[in-house]
Amino acid sequence: MNFNKFGIEVEISLIKKSKKLEFADFTNTSFDELDKIIKKLPKYKADENKLRVGDLKIKEKRWYVEGYERFNLDGSFKECLIKGIEIRTSPQKTIDDVLKELKNSYILLKKYLIKNNFYPVCISFNPFKKEFKPKLNSYERKMRKHSPEDLTANIANLTFGPDFNFSINEKDDKKIIDIGKKLTYYSPFIVPFSFSSPFFNGKLWKGYSYRTYIRTGKRPSALVFLNNSKNMIKSSPSLTQIARIPAEAGRIEFKAFDTCNSLYMYKALFILLKGIILDNSLKQRALTPDSKLHKHSAIYGFKSDFIKKECLKILEAAKINLNSKEKKYIDYLKEIVLNNNLPVLKLINNYKKTRSILKSLKTYENLQL
Repeated sequence: MNFNKFGIEVEISLIKKSKKLEFADFTNTSFDELDKIIKKLPKYKADENKLRVGDLKIKEKRWYVEGYERFNLDGSFKECLIKGIEIRTSPQKTIDDVLKELKNSYILLKKYLIKNNFYPVCISFNPFKKEFKPKLNSYERKMRKHSPEDLTANIANLTFGPDFNFSINEKDDKKIIDIGKKLTYYSPFIVPFSFSSPFFNGKLWKGYSYRTYIRTGKRPSALVFLNNSKNMIKSSPSLTQIARIPAEAGRIEFKAFDTCNSLYMYKALFILLKGIILDNSLKQRALTPDSKLHKHSAIYGFKSDFIKKECLKILEAAKINLNSKEKKYIDYLKEIVLNNNLPVLKLINNYKKTRSILKSLKTYENLQL
């Protein structure tokens, strides 16, 4: 199997300083506040046929305001209730090129954020909100029934995470679907590496990832983009989607990881997913994520003997088709499993010292370069 392109989309959570330090969300920050920052960032002509723009033309650049779109009764756009800013890379031939572009885009965004009293932080669930349930009008209720993901978009407005994108040279949709099912089954055993949402409703939560606990199962672990609409599989959440632009055909997205604050970890997770995709020994498959197992994983991580044992099996399988340099990243992940040394523990321990979520987040930048 040949990988044509790689890419990543990363949702950036923000804190803002006005009269006081706040976590930026739909209650205190407008779309226009963030969009004026986006307007200052460059637009690259080379991206035009590679990145999907969308109907509302909000997604015209490598950066855009991410949020929950509201509409009037006549179907016209009303407003966007923000959650943060997304950075997406253009498709690249190597993982290193993807992460180089992500780094450069992040540095440029951070410069303009700071000028406007915002600061990018690494957290994967809004730490001060229980839920987001806007009252929808009749048009919106009808529109939100188009797909399982539209129905659960309210959950997504509180969560932050990356999409790892792999494009493969494969015209057989059945093989693409099989990869999606494989990633979906093994998802709960590998997501702890990324956990970064230990807060809920203004307090320290009982586990490592409230995002995983509330999200995965209702929303997908993996999504694959098909060549032929006849091969679509109906499921909730979705596993398959028809390619919206030619560049999406044959694309595999892994969506279950939390946000990471390290390019090294992003590279390790890219290589892990690559190894799983290439492996032939991992035989289990699932159409939809196991919600109960993801909840268990979200609370216990690698303290769970079952999650730990299965993850170690996956790491060994993933190494088989990787080169020697790539295998070093799998060894790095193995050390985390064996010692349960999750990066999120730094954030948790900092909170226990400061007793302040916002002060703790200020030391936990979105990407620590």
